[in-house]
Amino acid sequence: MFMGGVVVVFVLIVILLVSKELNEKRIINIVLSKLEFCPNHYKIIRRDNKIIIKCHYYSKEWSKLLFNNSSLNIINKNSEGIYICLNNIKLINYDPNKNLGIITYDILIDMKNRNYKIITSYFQIINCIRDEDNSYNRIINYLENTDYYINVNNIYDNNLDFINNYDEVLFEPFYYKFNQQKKHYLYNPNMKFNITITNGYDNYHINSMCIQRNLFPNFNIELSKDINYKSHINNSSFKINKISGTFI
Repeated sequence: MFMGGVVVVFVLIVILLVSKELNEKRIINIVLSKLEFCPNHYKIIRRDNKIIIKCHYYSKEWSKLLFNNSSLNIINKNSEGIYICLNNIKLINYDPNKNLGIITYDILIDMKNRNYKIITSYFQIINCIRDEDNSYNRIINYLENTDYYINVNNIYDNNLDFINNYDEVLFEPFYYKFNQQKKHYLYNPNMKFNITITNGYDNYHINSMCIQRNLFPNFNIELSKDINYKSHINNSSFKINKISGTFI
């Protein structure tokens, strides 16, 4: 009798665990169905009653679609070459053929309160002609490696709440080319932020081209000193969108 009772308890525990796992997978699939693009792989982190999912999508072709028109791009071209319109500094080592368009998804599923948040970030990474550190190929290798994911730093916290106030005057609509037009919004692209491509212990940092030291209207924007030597995030390309919802 005792052994029979142990077996019954064990079977019930297994059923409960399997049921919990199936319910968790169902909820994850529901939330993932909200994404605009289907990433190749996902990083899933479980913490207490929360599920954190990090995933990304990249393209070598469509990064230019991040701009409604060329005038929104801080990088411009004239008869003398390519320059930054912020202060007319010439880019002497920029390769427009190596632009990378990136979409990152940060997803937080709260199993206890039965809700979710999704932050989608869109941005362009510019790269160098003379690439002594082989940064361009390294970035692509990281983006295609299933062990690596992207952290967007200094914009939102672990609960996907924004850290800094933004200036609404800086928001612009963003339209993308896939099936239908959808409106997204531009987070203040000059506040200090960067990204880290990581597998949890090996970290590769990419900084933005410009950093804003003061809030609107007293702008004080500084250009990265490494602009002609390292890969950077194009500030004027950075868009962000946040949605939230509940599940049963």
